[in-house]
Formats: sequence, C-alpha cells, structure tokens
Amino acid sequence: MSRHSAKRARSHVISVRLDDEMLHAVDLLVRAGLFQSRSEAASQLIKAGVQASGEWLRQAQEIADSVQKMKQAFMEAVKQKDVQTVSLLLEQDGRLAADYAEQPGDTPLLLAVYYGAEEVKELLLARGVRLNLFEAAAVGDVKALEKLLADAPRQVNAYSHDGWTPLHLASFFGREDAARLLLGRGADVRAVSRNRMENTPLHAAVANRQVAAARLLLERGADRAAQKDDGLTPLDLARENRHDAVIVLLPGQADGNG
Repeated sequence: MSRHSAKRARSHVISVRLDDEMLHAVDLLVRAGLFQSRSEAASQLIKAGVQASGEWLRQAQEIADSVQKMKQAFMEAVKQKDVQTVSLLLEQDGRLAADYAEQPGDTPLLLAVYYGAEEVKELLLARGVRLNLFEAAAVGDVKALEKLLADAPRQVNAYSHDGWTPLHLASFFGREDAARLLLGRGADVRAVSRNRMENTPLHAAVANRQVAAARLLLERGADRAAQKDDGLTPLDLARENRHDAVIVLLPGQADGNG
C-alpha cells in the first residue's frame, strides 16, 4: 500500500468511528485552519483525552471561535495599517500571513496593498509569503510572475475574486515592469473588469494617476475611447481628476508624435 493510500485509509477508518457530533467538532477544527484533515484533527483530540461527543463539540467550538476572533483581529489590523499588532499576531500564529479574509480571495497581502498599508505589506513579504498571481501583479514581483506564468501560462488573463485581471492590478498600482511582462506573455490590454466598474487596465492606471503605466498600455494598443460602466473614457477620468495623464491620453501623444 502506498503512503497516500495508507493515509486515505486511516482517514476513512477514523471518520467511520466518529459519530455525527464528533465529526462536526473535527470539521470545526479543520475549517478553523488548525488541522489539514479530519484524521489529523481527530487524532489530536484523541491524544488530548477528549472522548465524549459533547465535550469534543464544546472544545472544538471554543477553539474555532478563538481562531476566528484572531483572524478577524488580524485582518482589521491589516486594514488599519497597524503593523505592530500584525507583527504580534503573526508571532502567535504565523499561518495568519497566508490566511483569507471574510471575502474569499482577500488575502492579508492583497488587503495591505488595497488599503495602502505599506509597512504591513513589507512585513508580510519579509516573512516569505508565497504569492499568487494577483498578489504578484499588485506588488510588482516580476520573478514571481515569471514563475507563476511559466507553470500556468493561460492564467495571464485570469480574473481575481473581485473581478480584476493581473494587468488591471499591475496598471492600477503602477507596477510598470510587471505590466510589461504580463503584456509580453499575452495579457489582454483591452480586458474589461468583471465587476460593477467594467473598466479596462487603462482606466485603472488613469484612475490611480499612473502615467507611465498608462503610456505603456497605449503603446501596446489600449483603447483610449473605451467606456467604463458610467460611460467615462480614460481621458474623461484624467480630465475629471485634473492630472498629467491628460497629455498622455490625447491622440498622437502615446508615441511622442503629438
């Protein structure tokens, strides 16, 4: 029997021996992120001497509640840019760095980038958080992007949980090198976000005053006349915000001929 088969068999045996209440307790612990599998959770509870179903459930619920409170406190500290609290909680449980917020896909690192929590972002990166495609685009980690796209090249035009492509994120946050890499790997420069904004990467760059990224996108074929959900074009956004992207967006300016 292979190691994988043996592990699966052990998991099955343990599951069979547990009644519904015990299984609920075990599942609580697995969902809380304390254990990777039912068999692991059940084994640890058995070692701890917890045998009665009601006691299993009570203790599992207490543990799960405690873990959930810690997760919520951690995510709130990220949003508040409270690097001291983030650091303290990571010392208590390093797994928080790779956890998810209430919204599936909102990782601590993405939240830090979205909320402009620069110190928190640097702390998480320093702890060696393994980046997913959208995180790598948002922070501009070209090496991580290269590896991720080498493993799954079709993901270059994937959409995040909140409706952005990697190119949208790289453009919005001004990660020019990351945007250039994504475009070189086939990213759709005219992709429309799958959320209420329905905008393009060029809209994203202009909205966040990323002139260099906007220029790059135009050079690669971005549509300066594309309209977002409210009918605004990138040029409309630039004029509305009164910033330097206006000159870049004027016809003939992207290639320096205007």
